[in-house]
Amino acid sequence: MQPLNAKQIANNQEWWSKLTDSVLSPILMILLWLIIAMVVRPIERQFGLPGLLIYVLGLLAVSMFSLQQSIDTENSDIVRMWYGIASGFLAWGVVEVSNDLGIPVLPNLAGIILLIMVSLIVALLWRYGLPTGAKFFFLTFLLNWTELVLMRVEEGLAKYSPIFMLIYRATFVLAGFGVALILGWLLFHSRERSQRVIGALSIWFLISLTLYAVRIGFF
Repeated sequence: MQPLNAKQIANNQEWWSKLTDSVLSPILMILLWLIIAMVVRPIERQFGLPGLLIYVLGLLAVSMFSLQQSIDTENSDIVRMWYGIASGFLAWGVVEVSNDLGIPVLPNLAGIILLIMVSLIVALLWRYGLPTGAKFFFLTFLLNWTELVLMRVEEGLAKYSPIFMLIYRATFVLAGFGVALILGWLLFHSRERSQRVIGALSIWFLISLTLYAVRIGFF
């Protein structure tokens, strides 16, 4: 009976890991994304631009601390992955809040070219030994940037053609379908925690696309 009990315990631990990494983690990422956004207006109303500047500097400081932890080899790979993701979120928060300080986020043609250039640079560094935490930092940051550019482009094109309007509206459905597929795969087929971290980040990306498509976004 002992081997059976050990196997059952291991199975329970595996399912707990799947639930926390695949379900809870994307929820926490969405909450972090919303919190960063929701406090901008109260800070701006209460303290004005100096308050926003302090807020941006605070986000930047925490982001750099998280980035440093993400490349610290004393931490496990999973811990470094999550530190990298947290750092990427906070760094993008710096970019978003900077909009209110008069610094554009570049959702235009120049921004698209810059995004392509940065993505190619990161891809080259990734290939030649970029640390695990730094990979997830850049991946998270670029996903945020890609989402902004993609949805702004779709939104702009939707004004000129019913086809593009349909594509823009279909983003909600396609993103929701993608979330269901990824979540099902993570719960029933994933074998490693690293797979679930990547899956959780993918789920967050699709859910945030959905929020943007139905105009529940706060930025």
